[in-house]
Amino acid sequence: MTPARILLLVALAIALPAQAAPPTERFLFAVGANDGGPQRTRLRYAARDAANVAAVMQELGGVPRENAFLLEDPDRAAFFAAWSTLRDRVERGRRSGARTEVFFYYSGHSTEESLLWGGEQLDYLELRQALRALPADVVVAILDACASGAFTRMKGGALRPAFLPSTAAPIRGHAYLTSSAADEVAQESDRIGGSFFTHHLLAGLRGAADAKGTGRVTLNDAYRYAFEETLAQTERSRGGPQHPVYDIDLVGAGDLVVTDLNRLSATLDFDAAIQGRVFVRDARGDLVVEARKRPGVPLRLGLAPGAYAITILHGDNVYEASITLASDQSSRLGPADLQLVPAAAVGLRKGEVDREGAYRVVPFELSVLPSLSTDNGPRPTTTRFSLYLLGADGDHLDGSQIGLGIGRMREDVEGVQLAGIGNLAGGDVDGLQAAGAFNHVGGSLRGVQMALGVNVVREEMDHLQMAGLLNLVYGRMGGLQMSLGPSMGMRHVRGMQMTPTYAHAGGTMDGIQIAGGAAFGFDRVEGVQLAAGASVARGDAQGVQLALGAAVTGGSFVGYQAAAGMAWTGEEMVGLQMAVGLAAAGKAEGAQIAPVTLAEETGGYQVGVVNLAGSSTGAQIGLINVAASSEIPVGLLNFIGDGRFRIGTWGSDLAIPHLSLKTGSRTVHSIVFAGLRPGSAGDDGLIWALGAGLGLHLEFRRLGIHFLEPELLVSHVSQGALDGDDHALVNTLRLGLGWDLARRLSVFLGPSLNVSVQEGTLRDEKVGFGPAVHIGAGSRAVLLWPGIFAGIEI
Repeated sequence: MTPARILLLVALAIALPAQAAPPTERFLFAVGANDGGPQRTRLRYAARDAANVAAVMQELGGVPRENAFLLEDPDRAAFFAAWSTLRDRVERGRRSGARTEVFFYYSGHSTEESLLWGGEQLDYLELRQALRALPADVVVAILDACASGAFTRMKGGALRPAFLPSTAAPIRGHAYLTSSAADEVAQESDRIGGSFFTHHLLAGLRGAADAKGTGRVTLNDAYRYAFEETLAQTERSRGGPQHPVYDIDLVGAGDLVVTDLNRLSATLDFDAAIQGRVFVRDARGDLVVEARKRPGVPLRLGLAPGAYAITILHGDNVYEASITLASDQSSRLGPADLQLVPAAAVGLRKGEVDREGAYRVVPFELSVLPSLSTDNGPRPTTTRFSLYLLGADGDHLDGSQIGLGIGRMREDVEGVQLAGIGNLAGGDVDGLQAAGAFNHVGGSLRGVQMALGVNVVREEMDHLQMAGLLNLVYGRMGGLQMSLGPSMGMRHVRGMQMTPTYAHAGGTMDGIQIAGGAAFGFDRVEGVQLAAGASVARGDAQGVQLALGAAVTGGSFVGYQAAAGMAWTGEEMVGLQMAVGLAAAGKAEGAQIAPVTLAEETGGYQVGVVNLAGSSTGAQIGLINVAASSEIPVGLLNFIGDGRFRIGTWGSDLAIPHLSLKTGSRTVHSIVFAGLRPGSAGDDGLIWALGAGLGLHLEFRRLGIHFLEPELLVSHVSQGALDGDDHALVNTLRLGLGWDLARRLSVFLGPSLNVSVQEGTLRDEKVGFGPAVHIGAGSRAVLLWPGIFAGIEI
C-alpha cells in the first residue's frame, strides 16, 4: 500500500464520526427472605442484605430507581408477578436499542434443590429457566443462601476455583455467583449485621476490591474480594469455612464493570501509608464497610453523603477518626487524622466484651421484684450472686442466681440460674439453668437446661437439655435432649434426642433419635432413628431406621431399615430393608424382606409372599413374583412381562398324566403341576399327584435340539384322600430336550432320576416303571430309580 493511500485512509477515519456504542440499561431484582418456613430458623438480616444490595446498585451500579425491584418475604404469586413486570421492562429497553443487563440477588434459606421462603419454594431448574427467559444481553445472579453452590452443579454449570477469568464488554451471557458450596451453610453475623458474603461483596463494590485504584470495580474484582474475605472470616467459625463458587458463561473482550466510583459525588480516599482493617460506620452506628487496607495500596470508598466514624485495627493498636462527606466532594483520610485509642474504649465483638472495665460488679443482690432490690445502681452490671423471691433481673451473670419466681439476665449467663418458675437469658449460657416451668436462652447454650416444662435455646446448644414438656433448639444442637414431650432441633442436630413422644431434627440429623411416637429428620439423617410410631427422614438417610409403625426415607437410604408396619425409601436403598407389612424402595440394591416387597428397580434380593418390581436384575423369592422384567424369579407363580408363561401336559414313568404351568423369566422358571391315575395299591381309589419345582430354560441350538431344560421337581403322590396316610414324596431331577414347533408350541422329552419316600399302603408299591433300588425301614420305604418323561407346551 502506498504512503498516499495510507494517509487517505487515516484522513477518512478522522473525518468520519465514530459510531456511538449503544446505551446500557441496567435492572436489579433483589429478594430478601428471612422466613424459610415453619421448619427453618428465621433469619435476621436477609431482607436487610437485599435492601443494601439495592442501595449500592442504585448508588454506584447505574440502576435507575424505577428499574430496581426489591421484594421481602414474597410468596410465589408476588415473585412471578414482579418477575413478569421485570421481563416486560427489559424487553422494552431492548426494543429501544439499549444493551440490557439484569442483576438478580437472593438472600435467604435454600436447600440443594431450591430456594425457600415462607412455606413455598422455587426450584433451581425453575429459576434457571426464568433467568434464561429474560431478553437481556447479560444476566448476573447472586445467591447468598445455604447449599446454594448446588445451583452451579446443574446442567450447563460447573464448580470452579476461587477466581473468575477475564470477561467481556460488550459482553453477552450469564454469571451465577453463590455464597457457599453445595454442602455448606451460608452464615450471617450479628457483628456485621448481615451475611458474611454479602457484607464483603458490598464492601468490594464500594471500592475495597479496586486494588488497582482505577475507580471502577469489575465483577472479577468484587467476586475475588468477597471470596477471600468470606473464607478468611469463616475458617474458624462454628459453621465452618464457607467457600463461594460460581458458574460463568460470558463472551466478549474486556471486564464487566459493576460499580463506578468516578461518578460519585462523595468518596473517601485513604492515604497509602495507612494499613490495617478498616471499619466504617454511619451516624446510626451501622457497619457500612469493612475492608482490609494494605500499606502502599490506595483505597477509595464510595459512600453516601453524611457523617461517618472510622475505626482501624492494626496489630494491637486501635485508631479512630470522624469525618463528614458532603455532596460533590472527595475527602481524604491521612495518618494525621487518626487518633490512637485504648482497646477497652472500642466497641468489641460479642464474646470479647471487656466487662472488667465497663461493667459494674454486683457481689450480692437480694430482691422481691426487679423494682424492689438491694441493687438499683447504674447499668451494665456483672452479678456474682442473686437471691430473689418473685423476680430479679440483671445484665451479665458470673456466679449464681436463685429464686422462687422468674430470674432474668439480659445478656450472658456464666454460672447457675435456679428458679421455681423460669429462667431467662438474653445472651449465651455457659453453665446450668434449672426451673420448675421454663428456661429460655436468647443466644447459645453450653451446659445444662432442666425444666419440668419447656427448655428453649434460640441459637446453638451443646451438652444437655432435660424437660417434662418440650425441648426446643432453633440453631445447631450438639449433645443430648431428653424430654417427656417433644425434643426438637430446628437445624442441624448432632448428638442424641430421647423422648416418648416426638423427636425432630429440622436440618441434618447426625446421631441418634429415640422416640416413642415419631423420630423425624427434615433434611438428612446420618445415624440411628428408633421410634415406636414412625421413623422419618425427609431427605437422605444413612445408618439405621427402626420403627414399630413405619420407617420412611424420602431420599436415598444406606444401611438397615426395619419396621413392623412399612419400611419405605423414596429413592435408592442400599443395604437391608425389612418389614412385617410392606418394604418399598425406588431402587433397591441389597435385600428387601417383607410379606410384600416393592421396588421400581432392584439389583439385589426381594424375599416376600408377594414381590413387585419394575425391573429386577437380582432375585425375587416368594410365592408370587411380579415384574416387568426379572432375571431370577423364584416363586410358586411368576408374572414377568418379558418372561415365560407356558401351559403344558406331560407323562412319565409314574404313569400319571400331568397338567403344568411354567412361569418365570426367559431363563429361570417355576413349575406347578397336578395329575391323577387309577389306584393300584390294593383298592380302586384314585392316586393324586400335586407338585412344584424350579427349572432353567437354556437355548441350545445344536444337534437339532432347540433348548435344554434341567429341572428339579417335588411331587406329593397320595392314594384316596389328599390328607390320608397312604402317600409318597417323589423328588425328581430331570433333563428335558426340547423343540420349538411354532412360536407358542413346543415338545420335550428326556431322562430323569427319581427318589421316593413312601408310607402306608404305598410303602411297598412300585410307583414307577423299570428297576428300582428298594430300601425299607419301619413304616417308610425309600425307592431310587431312573425314568423318562415327555410332553407338550403352548
